[in-house]
Amino acid sequence: MSPAVDGSFAEQERASLQPLAPVLDSILAQSLPPAAEWPRESAFSARERAELIARISVAQLNAVSAVNAFASGARDADEAGPKAAAWAIAGTVTAAVIVAIIAVVTSVFTFGSALESAVAILAAQATALGIAAKNGHPLAGELAAILESMAAALREFVRAPAQNRREAVLVLFTDVERALGSLARLPRRAGTVTGPCSGDRTAAFETCQALDASLDRCAALLERVPSGHMDTRSAVLHVITLREAVANAVRMLAVRGS
Repeated sequence: MSPAVDGSFAEQERASLQPLAPVLDSILAQSLPPAAEWPRESAFSARERAELIARISVAQLNAVSAVNAFASGARDADEAGPKAAAWAIAGTVTAAVIVAIIAVVTSVFTFGSALESAVAILAAQATALGIAAKNGHPLAGELAAILESMAAALREFVRAPAQNRREAVLVLFTDVERALGSLARLPRRAGTVTGPCSGDRTAAFETCQALDASLDRCAALLERVPSGHMDTRSAVLHVITLREAVANAVRMLAVRGS
């Protein structure tokens, strides 16, 4: 029997999810200058930049583990389980991308209004998931809270004065790491979600598929960071691994959720 679809929720869900990949792509399309033109001064010492890239690499690996766990946990779930997992994977990828671009932000470059757009998109997703939670969708409320925390962290970062860039980067980094940690605690529960899909049956899966290109752009952006400034090779490899994990997860979840 086909599941009932709430037309108004489906419309809001798709409206909140569709802009995510384009917004991330606009952030990742940042035009970086040649290595010779990079600023010699940075708010972070060479050691601190090395420590940040190590944390970025760990965050990417944690994101890979979370995506694999969501896919595995929802493999045998009812229709709503794979969709809950897909929602969570979209949030995981978003957090992983935000963590990765911090490598470039530490180089005193900014992403301007693109980050403000990301704040709006995350807030819209949180609102849509909040509605799903009120309609009784398991995990939606927790996912909404995680996305709202990321939106709040980005909002504070965008508003931070230029002279506080160093502190703002560290706060943003810690907040997004915390969001990834919260997401990593949800995969097992996603696999226990029962019942039919509600809202738009394909929006979450299509969003995850669209994020494939975002992860490719993410790897390319990190590759353009001069090695003398920050060695991003490990982070690049982990982003590529994350991209593969997302592609595999979406193929499996889309079949289970259809």
